[in-house]
Amino acid sequence: MLKIHKEIRNHFSNNYLFTLLFLFVSISYPFSYKYVIPLVSFLGLYQFYKCLKNRDLLRYSIHNFLLLLIFSLIYFRTIHTIVLAFCLVFSGYLYFSTKPKRSAINFKIESFCIVFFFLILINLLIFKPYFKLLDTYLYLIFYPILFFFIKKCRIEINILKCLKIFILSTAIACIQLLVLNLFNNTLHFKTNTFFAEYLDLTHVYFGLFLGVSCIFILMLFKSKSKIRYKYLYISCCIFFLATFIYIGARMALLSVMFILGIYFFKKVSEFSIRKRIIIVLTSFGFFFLSYKAIPRASDGLFYLKQVYTSVKTNNKEDLVFNSWRNVYQRFLVTKYALKEIQEHLYLGIGLQNVRDTLGAKIHKDGYIYYVFINPHNQYLHTLLAMGVFGFIFLIVMLVYFFKQQYNHSYFILFFLMLMFTESVLVRVKGISIFFLFSIILSLKNNLTND
Repeated sequence: MLKIHKEIRNHFSNNYLFTLLFLFVSISYPFSYKYVIPLVSFLGLYQFYKCLKNRDLLRYSIHNFLLLLIFSLIYFRTIHTIVLAFCLVFSGYLYFSTKPKRSAINFKIESFCIVFFFLILINLLIFKPYFKLLDTYLYLIFYPILFFFIKKCRIEINILKCLKIFILSTAIACIQLLVLNLFNNTLHFKTNTFFAEYLDLTHVYFGLFLGVSCIFILMLFKSKSKIRYKYLYISCCIFFLATFIYIGARMALLSVMFILGIYFFKKVSEFSIRKRIIIVLTSFGFFFLSYKAIPRASDGLFYLKQVYTSVKTNNKEDLVFNSWRNVYQRFLVTKYALKEIQEHLYLGIGLQNVRDTLGAKIHKDGYIYYVFINPHNQYLHTLLAMGVFGFIFLIVMLVYFFKQQYNHSYFILFFLMLMFTESVLVRVKGISIFFLFSIILSLKNNLTND
């Protein structure tokens, strides 16, 4: 970690302003962001003033603000939005002041994002309450605009550095959370789903950051570039996997382990017999440890059997009494989502109505202990909210994204798996990580720059 920090510090040695920006962003928590916003805003405006006096700084500033944008993803949403605004201002100013010549640049992936945004906008316009979730989905149009400016101005983006910055931010956040939990006496040896609450993140979305970081570490090793500090990255990956177990992020962990299996299966021919045996034993040991160390995993399997038995024997009393439990909730919300899809197949019921509509109908049928949740399946969620046409567009978009990232498809594969158990594209964090890196990983330098 210290070596990575030194690498980042050396990168910004010519301009300490960005070092300060990274420092301030790293302390942007729900209880501190109001004090950080003026500092970040002042430094951003000061850098823009410097660029007005010396336009040669513009490209350097845009590149560093993009790295800061990635770094800020895990921290409080307002800070990320402010950094995004500065990215748009700097890149927009460069574009409109230079007026680059027309050239054949591929904007298909950005076009998919924009079309998806307008489909969502139409959906929010059709159903009441109108435009309730618009602020959540605005990022779908901001990121494409940003990369329109970046591509038009021919700004080179170092993909490997983007991945490293994301890994660094997750590692720093983990350490900060350990300290905060220890200080507040909330650090204990059993599963702690509230570990990341100081970042205003549930265990699901913190697991998303941990999972993507593990995937990016794999992609670093898979790239053609020589990786410095490889044992440090391996240590980070192990640390993230251990944190997975601690916070109980089951499906994100399972998705990462599946992709790790794919990675090692492809590499197995390069290993000696000894290494193969070690990998197999370590994998089985880790799965056993995960099952034993995450009560939510063993409990989940137990209650899954209970739900199956209750449904098979038509034991509604058990389903009602336990309707507050996670597995029961997921069964009920999936069952009622499928019913609603049959009745509203073409237009759906509106993105802003999914959770409350399903919850109200489940309560009406007597499941009084049920706690309202969304369908926890992005595919079902989109089909129910936007109808069959929105769902078809989502599938086409995901297929296109997969093709664009084929050379490093672990990222998109992770999301495709996670979307079966989580509605990750209905929250700003999920939208930001998925669409921002889908655009970055589609750039032409293909993980060969360092």
